[in-house]
Amino acid sequence: MSSESQDLVKQLESLGGISVAVRAELDQTTFTLDELLAIEPGGLLPLSRPTGENVDLYAEEVLIGWGEVLLMDGNFAIRIASLRDAGNAAY
Repeated sequence: MSSESQDLVKQLESLGGISVAVRAELDQTTFTLDELLAIEPGGLLPLSRPTGENVDLYAEEVLIGWGEVLLMDGNFAIRIASLRDAGNAAY
């Protein structure tokens, strides 16, 4: 880590108590209004993302990385596969 990055991390540590919403997004798709109105309990929503592919991880609205969906003690969990290089990210 560069000294510039280390300085930034030190500055951000003082903000450590601030809450940030984090979400894992499996996929998204588009439906016509007719298709949306036809959805019923038990129906299926087809998605384009293949099984086994990592989900997208967001902090607020910023893509921060990718992860693998797991089950842990009966709950979903995400194993971080990779994090986005913040130095090259366009927000």
